[in-house]
Amino acid sequence: MNVRKLYDFIRALSGYRISKRSLYGLDKEGYDALVADSGNESRPRWINDAMRHTGITYYQKVMQNVGKVADWAGNSVAVIHSHYRAVKGVTDKTSKQFWAIKPTQ
Repeated sequence: MNVRKLYDFIRALSGYRISKRSLYGLDKEGYDALVADSGNESRPRWINDAMRHTGITYYQKVMQNVGKVADWAGNSVAVIHSHYRAVKGVTDKTSKQFWAIKPTQ
């Protein structure tokens, strides 16, 4: 299994713009129609490390402990302070919603 192609496939299924070349040769198991326009310019571009940054931001909101978050994320306390402590739109409510996201069965 090519993990990179699988990850690109998941992002394409999520609506992000992924080049068809990145999905070439991947067994799409019946999802071909959902990724047929994966290279369409109207789809949003994937932001590198978006999941990591989002996870750190919301983890900081839940933990309220910069040292623990820095250890968990592999960052310094200074980086957590400067990048993740006061992100606009991150509230207790949005944090609970984020951590409640679960895959469908």
